[in-house]
Amino acid sequence: MPDDPNADSPALHRPAATPASAATAPRDAALAGLRVLDFSIMLAGPYCARLLADLGADVVKIEPPEGDDMRLRTPLREGHSAYFGQLNAGKRSLTLDLKNPAAIATIRRLVENTATRLRLLSAGPREEIIARSEVSLEDGKWKVTAGPKTIDTTPVEETAPPIEGAAILEHEIGKVALAYAKEVAAGKFDAAASWLSGPARAKRAAEPAAERKESDAYRKSTTPAPAAFADQIRVGGRLSFVGDKAYLQTVVSETTKNADGSITASSSSMSLGFELDGGKWRLSN
Repeated sequence: MPDDPNADSPALHRPAATPASAATAPRDAALAGLRVLDFSIMLAGPYCARLLADLGADVVKIEPPEGDDMRLRTPLREGHSAYFGQLNAGKRSLTLDLKNPAAIATIRRLVENTATRLRLLSAGPREEIIARSEVSLEDGKWKVTAGPKTIDTTPVEETAPPIEGAAILEHEIGKVALAYAKEVAAGKFDAAASWLSGPARAKRAAEPAAERKESDAYRKSTTPAPAAFADQIRVGGRLSFVGDKAYLQTVVSETTKNADGSITASSSSMSLGFELDGGKWRLSN
């Protein structure tokens, strides 16, 4: 991690993870010359920023002093997360404590010369960070065509300690999730609907028959078979609670060594929402 994170003129460090395309991007790459500040965590934001880096953008990942939690996500190799590496390859990194006024001043200076900011969760006072994401290529140069825009990224606070791994399977939600997956895998969608919350069942019942059929087909194509789902939960499952709602997410990372010596890294994720319905946990989506 970078030293002296709140220095007035911090150095940007490469890489945030494994060196990749942005580190050696040719000058004629689609996004060459475009700087992106990546404040995001978890999956969607880092993956989006990784794609921008692959296209030649100079992506700077901003992390808190303790680092992105995903740096500790399994599987680990020599103490480094393959999951984090796959999502953050090709980026530079900068550690800043955004509760420190000096760090905010640093961000302001970076923003002046940056076209795009990515943030999924609040990294500090909402008014301190601007989101500007619309750019276009004009006369061979990337220029901002819309913005600045601000977005509401008020953090969601968990109301109970999360549950991870195999322990999820012992929780009521884990059992509901596997029972639901079993019915979906068998094509018994009406039976699967019994594991939905009242509002979710009502929404499904109100869908036109053709739309409901498409929705059921999508459920079957995206829901793992029970045994595979249980394995995914054991390896990369996390269950978080926010009031009377809960969210089950699984993230599975795989790394394959190719015949030419290169390494292919991939990851897949799945998320299911739950809510209390009559005192019982049921799927909300």
